[in-house]
Amino acid sequence: MPDIEAQRAAMAKLAFLVGKWSGEARLVRGPGEPAVVVQTEEALGPYQTSSVLRIDEKGEWIELHEISSGAQPARKLMELTVKKQQ
Repeated sequence: MPDIEAQRAAMAKLAFLVGKWSGEARLVRGPGEPAVVVQTEEALGPYQTSSVLRIDEKGEWIELHEISSGAQPARKLMELTVKKQQ
């Protein structure tokens, strides 16, 4: 049986990750300089983005980014899985 209190204590260490985040993103669209945009989790015109970040049981960092426009349902924009190098 899982130790719920130990799980809660472990999750409490990650509480600083909860909330709205924003920052710069660089999009490479071909040769030349990348396009620099500001990424937020709020609406920007008709577009809204959402990101979920988690660390799985193997210690891999997983990100899922979705985008929606107007009344259209959200669709996957990007999924990323990385792991710490030894």
